Amino acid sequence: MNTTTTLRALLLLAAVGSGAASRAQAPAGDGEALYAAGRYAEAAAAFEKAAAAAPDAAELQYDLALSRWRAGDLTGADDAIGRYAAMPGGGRVDLHRGLLGNLRYDEAQALAKKASAPAAAPNTAPNTAPNTGQPLPTDAPPDPVPLLEQAVQKSKQARDEFVRGAAAPAAGPELARNTERALKLVAELEKQLEEAKKRREQQKQDDKNKDNKDDKDKKDKDKKDKDQKEKDKDQKEKDKDKKDPDKKDEQQAPKPDEDKDKKDKQDKQDQKDQQKPDEPKDPKDQQAEPRPEPKPDEKQPDAKKPEEKQAAPRTDAPGEQPVGEMSPEQKQRLLEQLQQLDAQLKKVRAQMRPQPRPGERDW
Repeated sequence: MNTTTTLRALLLLAAVGSGAASRAQAPAGDGEALYAAGRYAEAAAAFEKAAAAAPDAAELQYDLALSRWRAGDLTGADDAIGRYAAMPGGGRVDLHRGLLGNLRYDEAQALAKKASAPAAAPNTAPNTAPNTGQPLPTDAPPDPVPLLEQAVQKSKQARDEFVRGAAAPAAGPELARNTERALKLVAELEKQLEEAKKRREQQKQDDKNKDNKDDKDKKDKDKKDKDQKEKDKDQKEKDKDKKDPDKKDEQQAPKPDEDKDKKDKQDKQDQKDQQKPDEPKDPKDQQAEPRPEPKPDEKQPDAKKPEEKQAAPRTDAPGEQPVGEMSPEQKQRLLEQLQQLDAQLKKVRAQMRPQPRPGERDW
């Protein structure tokens, strides 16, 4: 390079966003002329060739980094500016930090643009596989929050690089202006990030409400289907009963054989009860009840009864004991009355007995 000082000044203006000054056309392969003509990719190739021929020329590394940044090769520019900062005689803070700030600024803008890109148009192709019938996977729109978070981080890095470059002794006013641009970008991206987070939370809440509504609708539908099945079943039973009323009566009415068995069992039980001997009655009840007199045969009043063996007279009921003799019951009652009178007499005698005076002995 013939005019090194002039070139450095022009490259510095380009690094801080002011753009390269117009220069006269130069032959192809001349990096300075290609850069001035706006052919940044060709300029980068020319500077790369020149830097390989002169590896100790720090200014060629800076020209290479500057050309790559203008051509959109941010990664290549980042590598070249790093080499420039590490070379002997290079590493001017205002040039190094100014170009790094521009790289981070452009990276932040690229991420913000990607985050704000509209969702892809809906696919008009069939949404199911032709052979299996399974649903095809759909591309979900990218979440803008992570992209905006990275963009905010890059914009803050650009701000910091511009601030370091502006603090250098040889820094120009362009670095201060770039610092203001970076501050505005940080505020704008932080606002977009906050709005994106709110939209994401609202979307989550909407999805949750939709899932709850779908679950509720499904439960209501299942309950409705179950109730309908029960109604259909009851209706079928009613229709069946209407068609066969005799069959229903037969099921409810007892069978004749069962009635006959129950009647036979009852008759057998009655016969057993009739065959049981009469239980002996209490003597008191026997005394109170008169003996029933035999009745003549109503069917054959005039017929003669066969002679019966005369039974021995009983002495255990009133009117059946011999004259002048007491029955056992009468004897028992008389004995009880005598015992009661004797007990009363003893009680009277004990009350009439004189009581001893106090101090006297009864002997």
